[in-house]
Amino acid sequence: MDELLPRPEDWQLVILGTDLNSEALAKARRARYSSWSFRQVEPALRDRYFERVGSEWEVRERFRRWVTFQPGNLVNGREGGGATEMDLIVCRNVFIYFGQATVAAVLSRFEQALRGGGYLLTGHGELYGCPTGGLQTCSFPESTIYRRRESAAPEPLVPVTFSPAPAAGHRPAARPPASHVSRRVHSQAATAPSAAAGPPIDPIAEAERHLAGGNYAAVVANLQKLTVAGKDRVKILTLLAKAQANLGQYDEAIRCCRTALTLDNLAPETHYLLAHLVEGQGRHGEAKAIFRQVLYLDPGHPAAYLELGALEERAGDLARAQQMRSSALAILKALPPQTIIAAYAPMSAGELVPHVQAMLPSVAPAGASSRPLREFFPSPHK
Repeated sequence: MDELLPRPEDWQLVILGTDLNSEALAKARRARYSSWSFRQVEPALRDRYFERVGSEWEVRERFRRWVTFQPGNLVNGREGGGATEMDLIVCRNVFIYFGQATVAAVLSRFEQALRGGGYLLTGHGELYGCPTGGLQTCSFPESTIYRRRESAAPEPLVPVTFSPAPAAGHRPAARPPASHVSRRVHSQAATAPSAAAGPPIDPIAEAERHLAGGNYAAVVANLQKLTVAGKDRVKILTLLAKAQANLGQYDEAIRCCRTALTLDNLAPETHYLLAHLVEGQGRHGEAKAIFRQVLYLDPGHPAAYLELGALEERAGDLARAQQMRSSALAILKALPPQTIIAAYAPMSAGELVPHVQAMLPSVAPAGASSRPLREFFPSPHK
């Protein structure tokens, strides 16, 4: 908050920490950390927010007073004294210990505790296969989070697997209307409309609008009836897979992607979606291979580089992760700043640059990413 807000002292900041264990709460209130905790932290950052106390580092007082700690039990619903109107809830590495019924109950309480548009951040893949109720999934560079829909007049949101909601305090420019594809596609059961009914509805464009508005069930219901061929079929299957993924139907979404790729194995968007889906199932090696195929097909795909960077870091290869992020940064800087990055729409290249720079511990040396992409990523198997 101190870094993000121009004048944090002018804001009413409430940070609430809860735990079932009283000893954990006491340790958190103490706010002291060993030097080992800072092994990957820049000294300047550590010195700004911590002060040395003997052999430990303690959070500086002016930041400590922002935080309150209370006992809380997620299972019985007595968490945080019934906090409401929260902008952000961080709950990492907790859901993995709960059964699905308990997860659903906790998610419902979190939804009630969040304000409209508020966010829930969990551990990576913790909610895979779990219905998220009124929480919409959003993808940011290298992470997936969940957002409570606005209670009234919600602004359009793009598909959850790829497109993030805007960061707090940032409102994107008005989104252009969904463009209609040139070829009209109809289901076999469709009948010709009367002259007074106006032009026929393009089901693909209609599905895109439903997807943008979060009406995923309508996308599935409408697209499953279509039986067209060619590139329109690939588009339909990819849209259907996005909707199924947002509904938690991951196996069905993967099948749709693989079917689409049998029709067109050169579709980067479909490969990118498939990589996300298999990564969500914990198949990180397979996800890396598919992200590399995306880069072979579209060498200027910054999002694929960022996702590979996250996977390399997870595997412990920090040098490789930095190389991936440096490549993404070079691509973003070469684009006009206003260019919308489709995988993270409505974020633009100019908006993503500082996010990627923050992931890099230092400026990449000149020429670090000048080797041809295909030297890194050989041709995928046919």
